Amino acid sequence: MDFDTPISWATVPPDDSSTDAPRNKVILVGLSSPVLGRAQSADSDTMDELAALAQTAGASVEGTLIQNRHAPDPGSFIGEGKIAEVKLWCENTGADMVIFDNDLSPSQMRVLTERLGVQVLDRCGLIQDIFAQRARTREGRLQVELAQYQPILAQLISDAMMHVEGSKSYIVHVSKEDYPEIGTAQRTLLEESAPGCSVDVVEDIGLSRNQCMLETDNGVFDVGLDRQLTELRNKLMILSYSAE
Repeated sequence: MDFDTPISWATVPPDDSSTDAPRNKVILVGLSSPVLGRAQSADSDTMDELAALAQTAGASVEGTLIQNRHAPDPGSFIGEGKIAEVKLWCENTGADMVIFDNDLSPSQMRVLTERLGVQVLDRCGLIQDIFAQRARTREGRLQVELAQYQPILAQLISDAMMHVEGSKSYIVHVSKEDYPEIGTAQRTLLEESAPGCSVDVVEDIGLSRNQCMLETDNGVFDVGLDRQLTELRNKLMILSYSAE
């Protein structure tokens, strides 16, 4: 996903039944796997709920697919064969968005968006977009938009790790305020690093919110989260005012 571009829904009231109104055409995809556990696996009931959420957001559901797989593909979540099937389905139905019933990592979201050639959301992202549509004030919309971009903290760190060649050890230093979020993303950061690497997240009392230092075998690097997030917030503020 391009983190500089918010998800774009057709501007249709959720209860508008007019067949002439422009609507996003979506394909719903869910993965059922014993590795995910009952709470995270998709089934017919959760897919029905997802369809209802998509319709609330103003979308037209063009198809639903549940994949049974022993374990998610670490790179693309559903595997190359299923990606090809979903892409063909999008082309045949004119769908411009694919929504997953499962949670996707930032890297999986990026891979799926590139391979499918359409916008990709997971269930959490869909719910956040519904809240964004219903935010009544400029401040409310901005808060929801910022919440949608919280995963960018981990994504920026992951991108920085990818640019450090030859390191087998990464220690991510973050502030006390950011530690809860980045700490929970440690597994994702490990999955997105090269095989054989280790990733640790530590709380650094010398850092302020949105500051991050990346300690590697090749030295210590300033990830520059504060500057990048400031640029992002400025863009979101401009979008918020332009919507008035």
